[in-house]
Amino acid sequence: MRRTILLTCALVACGCSGRETTLVVRTTLPRDLRDFVEKSFEAKYLDINLRFSVRDDDESFAEAQAERGASFDVWWGASAIGLAQAAKAGVLQAYRPSWVTADADRANLLGASDGDDRWHVTLVSPYVIAFNREQLPLTRAPRDWIDLFHFRWAEEAHFLEPSTTEDGAYLLGALIVDVMREGGDLPVAFDRLARLDTRAERYVDDAREIFRALESGDALFTILPRAVVEEARHSGADWLHYRAPETGTPVVARGVGIMAGTDVQEAARRFVEHLGAAEVLTARKRFTRWEPSHGAVAMADLPPGFELDQPWTPHPLAIDTLAAELHGWIGRWSQDVRGALR
Repeated sequence: MRRTILLTCALVACGCSGRETTLVVRTTLPRDLRDFVEKSFEAKYLDINLRFSVRDDDESFAEAQAERGASFDVWWGASAIGLAQAAKAGVLQAYRPSWVTADADRANLLGASDGDDRWHVTLVSPYVIAFNREQLPLTRAPRDWIDLFHFRWAEEAHFLEPSTTEDGAYLLGALIVDVMREGGDLPVAFDRLARLDTRAERYVDDAREIFRALESGDALFTILPRAVVEEARHSGADWLHYRAPETGTPVVARGVGIMAGTDVQEAARRFVEHLGAAEVLTARKRFTRWEPSHGAVAMADLPPGFELDQPWTPHPLAIDTLAAELHGWIGRWSQDVRGALR
């Protein structure tokens, strides 16, 4: 007995956990969520030591493409566009977790994988029209996309800069995809973007600048992912309100993929499966304010007043198209829309 105790103490002292396998997951998701997932995963899989590595998407993609390969086994919380580019580069392996089929209709609507199961969307957030309800009464606030083109909103909005921000770029690309889905072509899409540009008083690199402008009245509305707006509301901006466009809205998406070069494939698959557990779905919602793309959140387990009751309908999102075309679209927008009208 004494020998067992001494051995256990020695393992603790040297930092050893006694677990046979170490799994490294690359992510930018919040620490509270990482801690929750680590605890719940290791409680279920006693032989796996889960470690998180935090780097942004650009660094992670560059590392995955490097000759020596990635130092992580799973990429979780990455931009869906980044995952699509990684799949095209051949650095992700195919795996279809059981939870993908749990909500197939919604998953297909969201375009939640590349078709070869090399990555899957796990988190989505719809774009909403956000405003200061003390500056803009609910009776006057825009309800849908078409409302934004009314002359009253000329130069009344602040938007995220598409060329420098992920959420700004995603929105630009999604709006183009929406026009093409409706049967339009690129000239029609860029004409619509030009009309929307006339509503912009300014483009900024940080959503916090937009919230300051909304609070002061320097801007009347913006378009941002719901998760970003909700985070601001619960950080003191109780005057902030929003509406999900009535005819539907694009969503920004993040997902998960297993690296092709991992030598702990079974542990990586267990981790991806664990992301579909009921308690993890609710934790993801609580700690990120993003919506799980599959499965249901236990809303009763969330704090009262967690978010505004705003139903939303997602537009299909062609991730592969965005991965291939978005860079060129942003260049064309910068030259033909902003360059022509500014």
